[in-house]
Amino acid sequence: MTTTLAKEIEQIAQQAAMKFPSEVVRIRHYIGHDWTGDPSITFRIVLSDDAAAREHLSEITEPITEEIFDELVRRESEYYPYFQFRSKTEYDTLKDPTWD
Repeated sequence: MTTTLAKEIEQIAQQAAMKFPSEVVRIRHYIGHDWTGDPSITFRIVLSDDAAAREHLSEITEPITEEIFDELVRRESEYYPYFQFRSKTEYDTLKDPTWD
């Protein structure tokens, strides 16, 4: 992984977060390989508790993933994106270091 790629991915994540300021608490990512060995990026997205409520979840996760996916396509990235979501409460409760 190059430093340039890491900066590009960070920029994509932050731009997406800024487009959804009341829903997205933060976005982190991990650049690696998926189970087939292909290059991938896993985006770990912490949502506000309101956005993560079951009745609103698909309304916000779909546009966030589309925003990131479309930007990767635009930049002709060879990395396939995967998305994981947690609510702020779930994030705070689990204290999972892989999400930091």
